[in-house]
Amino acid sequence: MKLKRILVHKCKMIPCNVDNELLVCREQGKPDGKLIGMVTIHVDDLKLAGATEWTNRTMTLLQEEFGELKITWNNFVNCGVCHDQNPETFDTTIDQIKYASTLKAIVHPQLSSGKLEDDSCPEAHSLYRSLLGAVAYLAHTRLDVVVFVSALQRNSHQSKLEHLKRLNKLLSWIQHHPKKILYKGGRKTGGCGIAEASHLRIISDAAFKKETDDGYSLRGVVYVRAIGTDPVSKNTICHILDWTCKSQRHVCRSTFAAELLGAGDAADQGLLVSQMMFEVACCSLVPVEVRKRMSSKGFVDVALYVDAKSVYAAVTATFLKTPAEKSLLSHVQFLRDMLDNKVIKHIVWIDTRDMYADGLTKGSVSRDALLELMDGNMILRHDSEQWTSKQNKGTTQTLDLDDGDEAKPTHYSFLVDLAEAFAGRALITKLAHEYKLSAFEPAEKELGWDLSTAQGKASWQHMIVSEKPVVVVIGFCCTLWTSFTNLNWSHRQHELKLFA
Repeated sequence: MKLKRILVHKCKMIPCNVDNELLVCREQGKPDGKLIGMVTIHVDDLKLAGATEWTNRTMTLLQEEFGELKITWNNFVNCGVCHDQNPETFDTTIDQIKYASTLKAIVHPQLSSGKLEDDSCPEAHSLYRSLLGAVAYLAHTRLDVVVFVSALQRNSHQSKLEHLKRLNKLLSWIQHHPKKILYKGGRKTGGCGIAEASHLRIISDAAFKKETDDGYSLRGVVYVRAIGTDPVSKNTICHILDWTCKSQRHVCRSTFAAELLGAGDAADQGLLVSQMMFEVACCSLVPVEVRKRMSSKGFVDVALYVDAKSVYAAVTATFLKTPAEKSLLSHVQFLRDMLDNKVIKHIVWIDTRDMYADGLTKGSVSRDALLELMDGNMILRHDSEQWTSKQNKGTTQTLDLDDGDEAKPTHYSFLVDLAEAFAGRALITKLAHEYKLSAFEPAEKELGWDLSTAQGKASWQHMIVSEKPVVVVIGFCCTLWTSFTNLNWSHRQHELKLFA
């Protein structure tokens, strides 16, 4: 408490709303000032990053309060994670190679005498739980093995000898295949600095297996900060920010349900990651502003990546339809609402062969994609599809009407692009999505709209006022006895020549 109080009051630092152990410092202590440094706290260990002048000044203030500090630059170990920064390019790697090398495999007489399907004795099971917890700590840097740790944790209540041998084998593989996570930080290496234009990529995947008694579903997601603003760029420099590999919180009865629920949970957690990115790069927010941004326009540009075409089609449909599993409709609407409100700017379907989170849900697939991501690269080698909502909720467009000097600008808020009445087959509405336009439900008798009645006319008028479509298309009923036949000159060519 004393340490944080000094950082806030003496060093003029501001805690992040998402994680109070992360503090940022801005010029003149203003919430919207230029970022000059940041600190993370773990008990009495501090990790600082920022301008050299600010770093020296902060450490001087801390030493005045706590005495001489042990200070290490560029290469140090914090919480068991080794950090190594190149002072010239600012490329930084983190790893737990040294920590992994200290772990010892389980040695017990039952392993050599028992059968694989035998329950482990209390002593062997205790060794299993101890080593499993130590290996699970590697999840700080080894996202390529977390799916195996997650599978072994399912048997932590009562293990078999088979699980002990699998854990020993996993530890041996980790020790023989060391790996670091690379964060490219300088322009010399094409890295992504804090001031570079970037966006958040949420790469979500899920796996569903119908077991004997129930359906087990696993979800995996990787959150990366990618340089640039194009969510479908083929080759992108990226920084891994966070990742998840865990069982679904909801009951899943199909692959569609697993993918949809996994995407929803990934987007939900992505809100916090995007908020943290915004507070670090731009400015600190008060809770009222956070609430507004969570419901409209979001914090930073966010792209959600899925490889389930059925989920992509369900969320991006012009008219959302109720899935075969009725309870999933609200989850489809949740994702669509986030897209319409620009909390998530893009949803991208990528080929399964480009799904980087595949290794977080399946142990049988290659680790190459995850290892490529750990090297700071995201490469889309196959075709992809991108969808962005055209609805502009909460945004006001100003139209200047040139009706004289006394005319004033009129403000319109367009929520949908077009609405169609007397639609017939509603061909315009059906084609709207191909041109990335949003359309309201067409007013046609088959869909419950009867514009010949007072109630139908009132409902249509209310829709126009509330939804504010940019264009209204009306296909008036044109029979042989309507006045619109006067517009047909094909049988009155002699009359048409009189106007020539």
